[in-house]
Amino acid sequence: MNHISTNIIFSEDGRYLSNGEARVELSATLVRCLALFYSQQGQIVSREQIMETCWGSQGVVVTEASVRQLITQLRKVLASLGVAGDAVRTLPKQGYMLSPGVIIKEHAAPPVDTLSAPAPHRPQRKSQSISWRKVRHWGATAVLVSTILCLLYFLLVYRNFQPVSYVLYQETRHRTIWIQAGLPPSAFALSVINDEAQLAFFNVASYRYVYLNYSRDENIAAAFFCQQPLDDKQSDCVSLQLTDRSK
Repeated sequence: MNHISTNIIFSEDGRYLSNGEARVELSATLVRCLALFYSQQGQIVSREQIMETCWGSQGVVVTEASVRQLITQLRKVLASLGVAGDAVRTLPKQGYMLSPGVIIKEHAAPPVDTLSAPAPHRPQRKSQSISWRKVRHWGATAVLVSTILCLLYFLLVYRNFQPVSYVLYQETRHRTIWIQAGLPPSAFALSVINDEAQLAFFNVASYRYVYLNYSRDENIAAAFFCQQPLDDKQSDCVSLQLTDRSK
């Protein structure tokens, strides 16, 4: 459980923020985003870090518009709990940072009274000779292995990370559908997007722009439904993922 501001408590496991009087439940994406900001106290968090931590770790590819939407949600949640001002600062061309004073350190544990808790007696051990040549050899080997593992990790991460672009797929009087360039969606995804009955659980008519994302699983349809184009600051998008239960 992490403390944010003087009265705000963030529970990563419980997925909520609380000021002692009110409590706001958080989505899994918001929890990952807030945990990232908390772990980077006083540091700039880039848009790429947010995209990778909040969505990329779950196999979902998004654009910077989704980052802006998420930051807006985070600001509204903090403001609803009494955090005054712009809690999440925007640093042009750099990223975002939680404003100074919003996050406080955990209280340190009180020091142990050495007079009341004497050190336990430990039997003396016979000294053993150490081969410093072996120590240096093991240390060099550990450094080499760690370097190789780090290189492999970054190669795997950056090879899979690619900027997303969309191409126009279909435009009608009431809706404009875009698909991810170079990665055509599955037949199930295309059918469900045009099926008003399957989308009746939310007000689909108010979302004119649909951005269909590629999914490795042909039985999953992932898309953004937006009231304005995705690159518009007022796009007001929602993320939707549907699974084909007939198979």
